[in-house]
Amino acid sequence: MFRWQPPVSLNILRNNRGFALARADLKREGNAWKLLDQRIMPMISNTAPADQEIQAAMKGYSKKIAEADSTVLRKGKAMERDEILALYMAALAAVPESNAVLYSRESIREGWAKGELRASAIFNSVPWTTGLVQLDLSGAEFASLRKVKSYEVLRQPIPPADERWKVTTSEFFARSVMQRLKLPPDRVRPLATPPEYRFFAEYLQSAPAKDESAAGWILEKP
Repeated sequence: MFRWQPPVSLNILRNNRGFALARADLKREGNAWKLLDQRIMPMISNTAPADQEIQAAMKGYSKKIAEADSTVLRKGKAMERDEILALYMAALAAVPESNAVLYSRESIREGWAKGELRASAIFNSVPWTTGLVQLDLSGAEFASLRKVKSYEVLRQPIPPADERWKVTTSEFFARSVMQRLKLPPDRVRPLATPPEYRFFAEYLQSAPAKDESAAGWILEKP
């Protein structure tokens, strides 16, 4: 088996409206081919040299870009990915009607440095441009979901009276759950939220110093 070393999950890349190419470098040796290198290449902006005309046109937007990278808050300490995950899951728990949240540590891309937290740092940590959804699951389906090792589930301690769990998560994870549990499309409801990174930034700006969105909820790690 050859070593591919994909830079990110292809599923994440594809469901975030991106794509990748598989590249193999071969050398002819007599009547056979020798494999020199083999890798997966995400098709992002830095795979090609910068276009000078585009760079010149972008200079006119420098001020707006700088304004968009505004300071969201100031932090007294650095935060690792696990801490950001806990904070983000609390943000998801604050979505109306949620009684459970699904996410994964691997979807948090990097930590935050101490001090000024800018919008760009939030995007670097949660760079997902798709919105949030809410899954409607039965008690049995939810129990099955909690056994998946790659998922972290945050839930209310007492099951809902009607035994229907409203699980808030990303569009990507919703698709994964739907495929795993063979759910029909009507069991997922898109939410009227901005893209994930903007949702998180707005939450951080509006949340009180000690957010109680998920107070008393139970975290079930994979």
